[in-house]
Amino acid sequence: MILYYDTHFGIFRNRPNRFIAHIDIDGKEVISHVPNTGRLRELLVPDASVMLSHHPSKHRKTLFVVQFEQAAGFSPNKLMDPGFAEKVEEAKHVGVEVLSYRCVVKPDEVKITDKIPVIL
Repeated sequence: MILYYDTHFGIFRNRPNRFIAHIDIDGKEVISHVPNTGRLRELLVPDASVMLSHHPSKHRKTLFVVQFEQAAGFSPNKLMDPGFAEKVEEAKHVGVEVLSYRCVVKPDEVKITDKIPVIL
């Protein structure tokens, strides 16, 4: 997939609430929208590398949107969303193949590279 927007790399600093994150881009702190308000404690840890997309608009409260780093595997969060975790396990039990893939993320594209473990 080719990305057609302005991307920046930064360092995650903190997340004062579930909708925003403070990110350091080349020594300057910016406030970024967090598109996923749920399970991110494992990803958004202090000093984690993040990629942001820049969306300048007078209609937006923030100019950036956090994008996430590579995952080593996939596991539904049974504590945060037990219904989803249950449905994934039910699907696997009846023969649905549950797949997860690692991606290489560049400023202008995302490429699927290899399969990663699904932990149920």
